[in-house]
Amino acid sequence: MLDFRINKKYLNLTYIVIFMASFRQKRIFLPLTIFLIAYCIFVFGFKQHSQYKAQQQLDEHAKILTDDLWNLNSAGAAEYLYLAAESAHYQHVTVASNNGELFYELSNNNFSLLTFIGKRLLLIKPTPLQASINYGDNEIGRIKVVWLPPTLPVYIITAIVLSLIYLVFFLYQQVLHEKEQLEQRVIERTSQLNVEKLKAEQVNSNLEKATAEVAALLDNSPVGILCVDFNRTIQRVNYEVTRITGYSQEELIGKTTQFLYESETIFKQHGEANYPVLMKNGFCQINSAIRHKNGNRIMIYWRGQVITSDDQQQGVVWSLEDVSHRMEMEEELQKVRSLESIGVLAGGIAHDFNNILVAILGNISLAEKLAETDEKLVTLLTAAKKASLRAKDLTAKLLTFASGGTPVKAIEALPELLKESASFVLSGSNVKCTYDLPDDTWPVNMDKAQINQVIQNLVVNADQSMPAGGNLHIACENIDLNTDFYPGLTAGNYVRITVEDSGVGIPSENINKIFDPFYSTKKKDANKGSGLGLSIVHSVILKHGGNIQVKSANGTGTIFIIYLPAILGEPRATIEMTAVTKGEGHILIMDDEEIIRNVVSEMLQHLGYKTTVAANGEETIELYQKSIRDNQKYDAVIMDLTIPGAMGGEVTVAELLKIDPDIKAIVSSGYSQDSILDDYKEYGFCNLISKPYQIHEVSQVLHETLKAT
Repeated sequence: MLDFRINKKYLNLTYIVIFMASFRQKRIFLPLTIFLIAYCIFVFGFKQHSQYKAQQQLDEHAKILTDDLWNLNSAGAAEYLYLAAESAHYQHVTVASNNGELFYELSNNNFSLLTFIGKRLLLIKPTPLQASINYGDNEIGRIKVVWLPPTLPVYIITAIVLSLIYLVFFLYQQVLHEKEQLEQRVIERTSQLNVEKLKAEQVNSNLEKATAEVAALLDNSPVGILCVDFNRTIQRVNYEVTRITGYSQEELIGKTTQFLYESETIFKQHGEANYPVLMKNGFCQINSAIRHKNGNRIMIYWRGQVITSDDQQQGVVWSLEDVSHRMEMEEELQKVRSLESIGVLAGGIAHDFNNILVAILGNISLAEKLAETDEKLVTLLTAAKKASLRAKDLTAKLLTFASGGTPVKAIEALPELLKESASFVLSGSNVKCTYDLPDDTWPVNMDKAQINQVIQNLVVNADQSMPAGGNLHIACENIDLNTDFYPGLTAGNYVRITVEDSGVGIPSENINKIFDPFYSTKKKDANKGSGLGLSIVHSVILKHGGNIQVKSANGTGTIFIIYLPAILGEPRATIEMTAVTKGEGHILIMDDEEIIRNVVSEMLQHLGYKTTVAANGEETIELYQKSIRDNQKYDAVIMDLTIPGAMGGEVTVAELLKIDPDIKAIVSSGYSQDSILDDYKEYGFCNLISKPYQIHEVSQVLHETLKAT
C-alpha cells in the first residue's frame, strides 16, 4: 500500500510536468518527465525484486532450521534466527510446529536510524512473509517473519543520482542554447564581413589582375592559391599548391580540377553544391578532401572568391589550406577531453566502492580464518570472496580508466611482460603468437599492472577477431623521436610496441569510435562487449605519457602501435605478497569510515597486534602525542589519504613527522587525483596499501614496515 502511495505521488507529479511541458520548453520538461517515469518504474520494480529476494532468503533460513527444529535444538535455532533477523531486517520472527506449538519467537528493534525514520514516516511498510520447514518430504513447522524492506536508501540514492543526471542534462542544454546563439552571431558577423569585403573589391575592380608584386606575393603565401574559370579549368597556381598536391605547375595549369578529387562523382557534387553559391554570393568556404599525387588523401579547407572585372564574373580564386594534421590533433584532443570527463565520474564511484569493499573483503578474510573448521561456512565465504574479488577487479578497471587512476610507476623491462601477458590470454587458443622482442629494449617507467592490462586487452581483442585461428605478432623496438611529429608526444626516447593480428579488421566507419567509453560492436556476454577495454587502454597509455594509434580496414587485420617513454636504467625486481604473517605491536588506525576502522582493527587483532582507532588527522595527532607522553609510542600508523571535511593523511603525516621523525606511517587509499601514491616516500610515508585489501595483504605490509630499520 505504501509503495502504491509513493508511486501515485510520482505519477501525479509526472502528469503535472507533462501538462507544463505542453506549454513550456520541451527541452527542459520532457527529459524531467522521462526521469520521473523511469524513477517510478524503478521504485515499483525494485520493491517487487526485494520482496522476491526476501522470500528466497526466508526459504533458505527455513531449510537451515530443519535439523534444529527436528531435534528440538532451541539454542542452535535461536542463535541462527537472531543472526538472520539482524542481517535480513526481520522485525518479528516466530517458528511453530505443525501442531501449533510455538517453538521460538523473536522481536528485533536493532535497526538503522534511516530505517527507523522511514518506518515512523510510513515510508517503509512492514511486510509479513512465511515459509514451511520440511524434514524430508514432511512439513514439520512454519517460520513467519515481519520484514522491513531495506529499499528506502536505494530509493533515496536513485533519486539523487537521477537528479544529478537531470542537472547535468539541463546544464548541457543551456550550454547548447548559448552555443547556438553565439554561432548565429558569428554567422551574422561573417556575413557582414563578406559584404564589406565584396564592396572593397568592387571599389578596386579597375586595378590590374596580375602584377609582378602580386605574383611574388602569391608564390610566398603560406596557403595555396588556385585560380580557375567557370569551367573549373586551372588558370594559375602558386608554389604552395604544388607542395600540397605534389603536382608541378605544368601538370596543373590547363586541366580541370577533376583529377584532384577522389572520384568524378565527388567532383560533380562539389560543383553542384558550391558554384551556385559562388555565383550568387561571390564567396564560399568548405572542407573537402583531395588526392595527393602519391595517392594519399588530404583534407583541404577551401575559400573561394569570384573574380570580377568590368562588372563581369571572370572566374574564381581558391585558397587551399592543408588541415589534415590539425584535424587529427583536434580529434585527438576531443577524445582526451571526453575520456577525462567520464573518467572523473568513474574514479569517484570506484573510490566509494573501494571503501565498501574494504569492509566486505576484510570481514570475509577474517571470517575465513575464524571458521577454518566449518567446511560449509568456509565454502560460502569462499564464494562470497570470489564475488567480491570480481568487484575489486571492476574498481581497478574504473580507476585505471578514471582521471584519478594515477599509475604507481617503477622502472620495468617490457619484453618479459609482453610475452607473459600474451601467453596468459592465449592459453588454449588456436591463435599462433610470434614475438620480436630484442634483449636491448630500453626499460620503461610504468605501472606494471596497468601495462599488463593494456596488453591483455589488446590480445583478447585480437583473439576474438580470429575465431577460426590466425596469427598474432608482438614486437617492440627503441625509437628516438627528435621532432614533435606525433600527436601528444614530445621529442625523446620511446619504446614502440606493435600488436598486429590477421583478424577481420575494423571497418573504416568504426575506427574513430573504438576508444570511446562503452562503445562495442561485439555481442555482449560474460567475457566481451562491455565497451571499456580499449577506453582503458587509451587512458593508461596517456597517463604514462605515451600515445596509441590504430591502423585497420575491414578484412585486412588490425595493427595497434603504442609509444611509451623510455628510461635508460635497470628494471627493478618485484616481490609478490602472498602469506599471512602475524606480529606484535600497537597500531594506530586513521579512517573516516567507522566500518573500515572496525574491520581493520579486527584483522590486526587477529594477527596479534593491539589497535587504537581515530576518525581524522586531528584525533590521530592527539593520540600520538599522548602515546609519547605515556612512553607507549605506537609502532605504526595506517592513515587514509582523504578525510572529507577534516585533516587527511598528507597533512597529518607532515605534522606527525615534526613530533616523531622516526614515525612509521602507512598510507591507505582507494583513489587519488595527485601523485602522492606514486611518490609516497617523498611525503614521509614508509609504505603503501591500496584499498580494498585482505588480511594477508595488510599483514605483509605491516611485517615489511615494522622490520625495516
